[in-house]
Amino acid sequence: MSDRMRLSAVTLDSSDAIRLAEFYADITGGTMTRIGDEWACVQSPAGRLNFQTVPGYTPPTWPDCEHGGVGSAVVS
Repeated sequence: MSDRMRLSAVTLDSSDAIRLAEFYADITGGTMTRIGDEWACVQSPAGRLNFQTVPGYTPPTWPDCEHGGVGSAVVS
C-alpha cells in the first residue's frame, strides 16, 4: 500500500445536482449515475465529479476585476 494520498473525487454543491451532473457528463464525455434525487456522479477516465443538491444554495460570486485588487495594481 502506498503512503501517498490520492484524490479520487471532488463534490460540488448545486441547486440542482442532476441537471449540473448531466451538463458535466455532456462536456466531459463521462457517464452520469443518478444516486437518488439529490446526488449524482460523473465518471470519466480523468476522474470522478460528485454533485449534491443543497436547498437554498446560492452560487458564489467572483470578484470584479474592475474594482481594485491585485489586477489593477499590476496594470497601473
